[in-house]
Amino acid sequence: MVAQSYGANDDNGIHIAVTQGVILAFIFAIPMMIIMWFAPTILYWTGQNSVTIQLAIPYCHSLVLGMLPINILFVMEQFLIGISTTRLVFFLSMLKVPMEILFIYVLLFGKWGLPKLGLAGVGYGITLSVSIIAILISCYTFFSKRCRQYQIFSGFYKINSKYLYKLINIGLPLGGMYCIELALFATATFMMGHFGNDLLAAHQFAYQCLVFTLTIIFGILQVTTVRIGYEVGCNNRKALKLVAYVNLGIGFCFMLAMAFLYICFSNIIIALGIDIHALKNQMLVKYTEVFLSLAVALQLVEGVRLITIGALRGLNDTKTTMYTSILAFWLIAFPSAYLLAFVLHLGGIGIWLGLIIGLFVGAVISLARFKYLVENLDLNKLMAK
Repeated sequence: MVAQSYGANDDNGIHIAVTQGVILAFIFAIPMMIIMWFAPTILYWTGQNSVTIQLAIPYCHSLVLGMLPINILFVMEQFLIGISTTRLVFFLSMLKVPMEILFIYVLLFGKWGLPKLGLAGVGYGITLSVSIIAILISCYTFFSKRCRQYQIFSGFYKINSKYLYKLINIGLPLGGMYCIELALFATATFMMGHFGNDLLAAHQFAYQCLVFTLTIIFGILQVTTVRIGYEVGCNNRKALKLVAYVNLGIGFCFMLAMAFLYICFSNIIIALGIDIHALKNQMLVKYTEVFLSLAVALQLVEGVRLITIGALRGLNDTKTTMYTSILAFWLIAFPSAYLLAFVLHLGGIGIWLGLIIGLFVGAVISLARFKYLVENLDLNKLMAK
């Protein structure tokens, strides 16, 4: 929404988008706090080890206070990204990481005279670092010449019901999509647990490598959303396809480079987290190599799907992406994973293959949807009035 107004040189539109976003940050912080407080209950439902549950309770509870500053930080970061001020967001992220490590270390182990809080210290460390960054980014938007023209803090408490409804109408399906996808990956982890600790550990290691790759792709997704939104604001239909396909090309090349690393240097990568020379880890290393190979295929289809979703977001089309995620993840990927893993007895490999099948279908549908919208959508109707 910010990028669209930015492309149209509509300063007031940017002001409204951010102020209503802040209001939503406060509104949604309440249910987020409640969910985080009762999150450990999910572990009871899934039959997890009682020791694990007792460790999770203080960790989840310590994150409750962090929900509001996290929301505020998200809004301010998206505002800066929307007006193409991405270097500041990167700098603050670079600042947050060592700050977070320091706070977690001090509170986890009780250093410098502070109490030893255990896993609760991790949550409090995250909350403290996020709160500081949220304050810093808010100060920047208030004092900087770059942001002063948008008057973000002028009347930020006033509700614009029409615009707020549009934000919710666009944002809720997007949030629903992420919940749908994260839920399936969490379910895949629980399913993997049925095949033993080695398979579960190998899955987690390969999944973390996948997450690293997709974190970069998520950045390209955001670029795609912002650039598409900007061209919508400029009413420049010809540039929409160019933006999407250039970013798809960049993302695909990056994923091919990572695929090369995962396949050709798998032992070096695995050695970063596992002692590959220990006899007791030989099966673990073998499983991890297999899952890394599968991660290559998964990241290729998921990267294309995510970047295309970013393009659809720039066109305000979030409902279709949510419905596509339901279809791809829960009506195709989950049944396929269950069938291949438990019925056809492919084990953990079957779970990954099921995910690849579902995400491939999602990527194809998303690409077809974007091509249709670019050719038929009235861009003037997308702009918030």
